[in-house]
Amino acid sequence: MSRSPNAQRLVPCMPPLLEEETIPLDRSEGVRYGGTACENLVKAYFLSNQINVSQPYVDDGVDLLIEQPEGWVKGQVKKVVYQTKLDYQHKKNFGNEIYRPRYNFNFQGGGYSARKNGVCRKQRTPSDYDYFYHVLLTQYRQLIWETPVHLIPTREDGTFIHGKCPSLDSDGWVRKKSEIDFNKYLVYTRYDPLIFKTYPDFFLKEKEPNLLDFIEE
Repeated sequence: MSRSPNAQRLVPCMPPLLEEETIPLDRSEGVRYGGTACENLVKAYFLSNQINVSQPYVDDGVDLLIEQPEGWVKGQVKKVVYQTKLDYQHKKNFGNEIYRPRYNFNFQGGGYSARKNGVCRKQRTPSDYDYFYHVLLTQYRQLIWETPVHLIPTREDGTFIHGKCPSLDSDGWVRKKSEIDFNKYLVYTRYDPLIFKTYPDFFLKEKEPNLLDFIEE
């Protein structure tokens, strides 16, 4: 099948998840502590870089205040939600079903008219935050993305869209350039040695042979 002349090959942010990492990162039993763990990881990231952070006494939607050169800025921490989704285009073209990894970067707490306990949940706008900090956290990897809110698309009423689903581990082809290149906003990565040993080619592409030699030792 011929490709569009505008097709571009994706550059993966990370190696694929191991099977034991693919427990859906949602609110199901077993991952109930994910949100707090993600917030603590972001705080540790800033503190390790000698950047002061604070947590508001009253949670009105802002998770963290971060002391930057321009003053205190507002940060919202969101857990990256892993799922699998049927590739409908592949099924249409070839007839068989293939499920692809899906990584949800959410900007809102729910749908356009999200409700909690019968009350309509406030939909957020660029005036509420300065940065989103999306965190992918498993037992073998930790990744943090820092996305300025001015890059995030909004609806006609000025509220954020629900979310984006960037491809994090694929080197396939795409016809349309993404609105947000999340590769540019990946600010922190940490992997267990098992990931380096399982996917050495990924890190060799990133020119980290010395690190691989160290792990082999």
